[in-house]
Amino acid sequence: MLHDLLSLRQASSSTFNCSSYSKSSNKLAVVQKNAIFIINFKNGLLKKESVKMMPKDEYYNDYKLGEPQATVFPIIRKHAANQSDEVDFLKGSLSECFFPSLGGGFQLLATSTSNGHVFLFKSPYISSTSSNYFWEKVSSLSDLTYQILIDPKINEKIQENDSVWIDRNINSKPLVRQFESVSNLEYKKRTEWMDIQCMDWSPIISNGNIENTGKRSNKNNNNNNNNNNNNSNAKANDSTIALLSLGTKRGVIFFKCIIPTSSDTFTSDNISFLCFDEYDDWVTAIKWKPFLFSPKIITNNNNNNNNNNNNNNNNNNNNNNNNNNKNSGQNQNIIAISLGDGSVNLSKVDNEGNVTLLYNIIEKDYNVATLLEWSPPNENGETYLFICKGMGFYLYNFEKKQLSCLFLKHRATITCISFSDYYHFSTSSLDNNIIDFKIQPNFWNSPITQESLQPTSVNYLPKDDDKGLGVYSLVTSPNKLITVYLENLPPGITMYHSKSVTSRLNLAYRDPPYNFQSFKQAFLNKFEREKSKDLWDYFIYINVYPGESILEFINEICPDDNDKG
Repeated sequence: MLHDLLSLRQASSSTFNCSSYSKSSNKLAVVQKNAIFIINFKNGLLKKESVKMMPKDEYYNDYKLGEPQATVFPIIRKHAANQSDEVDFLKGSLSECFFPSLGGGFQLLATSTSNGHVFLFKSPYISSTSSNYFWEKVSSLSDLTYQILIDPKINEKIQENDSVWIDRNINSKPLVRQFESVSNLEYKKRTEWMDIQCMDWSPIISNGNIENTGKRSNKNNNNNNNNNNNNSNAKANDSTIALLSLGTKRGVIFFKCIIPTSSDTFTSDNISFLCFDEYDDWVTAIKWKPFLFSPKIITNNNNNNNNNNNNNNNNNNNNNNNNNNKNSGQNQNIIAISLGDGSVNLSKVDNEGNVTLLYNIIEKDYNVATLLEWSPPNENGETYLFICKGMGFYLYNFEKKQLSCLFLKHRATITCISFSDYYHFSTSSLDNNIIDFKIQPNFWNSPITQESLQPTSVNYLPKDDDKGLGVYSLVTSPNKLITVYLENLPPGITMYHSKSVTSRLNLAYRDPPYNFQSFKQAFLNKFEREKSKDLWDYFIYINVYPGESILEFINEICPDDNDKG
C-alpha cells in the first residue's frame, strides 16, 4: 500500500497531459495544459523549475502550408489560429543530462503544442547562489521543419491530376486562394509532417560525424542534400551529439543536436534538421534504446587500455578488445517505433542520417501500441522493451529477439511504465491502480517461465474524499522507496468546488516502511559506495521516521559537523 508524504494540487484547469523523467539528472518535467514545470529531486530538496513563458504571437504563428487544389474530405484546409483560441502544451521530452557536475547539469526539453508548434528549451546553469530557475526557449523546431517542407530543393512537391478530385465545397462562390496552390496530396503530406504525436531523445553520442544530409531514410532512396543547415557542419566532426526524434502522422523527423563544451553557450545554431523517415501510417510511440555505457566512458576506457599496454600481457589486451567490441555493438543507435496499424519495429540510425529497418517485432494487428519503454541494462548489458497495447503489454528481449505473451493485469488503459532497474518495474492505469512487477532471472528461459510474471503488489489509490480520474503518469525512485504519481481530479472536489478538472502530484512511500536501523545501514552503505548518486529517495523517505530517528541519522552522516556544533 502507498502512503502519501506530499501532495501538491495544481491550479484550476491545469490538467496533466504527460511527463518526462530523466534518471541522469533526477528531474521530472510535468507537461500541463497551460504550463510546464520541472521538479528537481536532487538530494531530496524538491526544487521547482519552470519553463519561461513566451510571447503569445510565437504560439500563434501560422504556417502557410499552401492551399489544396480541391477542398474535399478528408483534405480539409487548416485555418489560422487567433489569439482567442486556446493553445495547449501536449507532449514533452527531457534529454539526457550533459555536464552533470556543472551547476546541477545542463539539459534540453522539447515540447509540442496543440496547434503544431515544437519548441526547444534549455535549462539554466544553476549554482548554489542562483535564483534563476527558468528554462528559456532556444529554437522552434517546427520552424525548421516548415522551412524544409517548403524548400523545393529538399522536398519535391507531389504533382497530381486535378480531375481526380471533385470539389465538394458547399460554398458556391469561387474559392479565393490566399497562399500558394498545391496538390491535395502535397498539402496532406505537409500537414501530416507538421502534426506531432510523440517525441524522444537518443542517448549521448560521442565523436559524432553525422552530416546534415537533409534527406529521407534509405528506404526511400532519396539523396537530396540539405543546403539549408551548413552553419553547424563545421562543428560536427568532433562533437558530442544527441538526436531528437519527432513522431508524426507521416513518419519520424530526426534532428541533430550538437552539445557544446561547458564553456560554450547553447544556441539555435547547435540544432539542425537531419532527415525524414516516412511510413504508411501514423507514428504513435517512439523510444531510443539505451546504451550500456556512455560513449565518453568507453572512450576513456580505450585510452586507459592503450596506456596500460606496456604493462599488460597479450591475454589482457585481447580481453579488453573483446569487451570494447561487445560494448560498441550494444551502443548502436537503435530506435523502437510503433505505428497506427498496430505494428512495432526496430530501426537503426547510422552516422549519415539514414534510417534502416532492422526487423518487425509485432506485425499489423490494428491494436495500436501507445507506449514504448526500454528497461535499464542489466549487469550483462541486456535490455528488453515494454510494449503497451491498451490494458495489456508485451515484453521483448532485444538480445534473444524473443517476444513474450500478452499480459493483462489492469482493468483500464495503461498510462505509464517506470523502471527502477532491469528486474523491477511499475505500471499505472486509468483504473487508479499502480501495479509492481519483478522479472525473475529465468524469465526468458521459456514460455512457461514467462507465464510466472505476477504482480508483487497492487496499490489502489482513490481516497475517501476525492476519487481521481486515473493515474496519468508514474515515476519510481532509484531505490524503490518513493513513488511519484500524477492524477487528474474531477470537478467539484477541490477548493471552492471548481467546475474545471484539476490535477495533483503525489509523493508516496510503500507500506510497511523499513526498520529504521536497516534503512540507516542501507543508506550509509550506498552513500559510501555511490557518493550521493541516485540517493534522493533516501532523503525524502527519512521523513517517515520520528524526529529522534532523523537526528540519529544526521549524526551518522555528519559526525564532524555535529562535534563542532
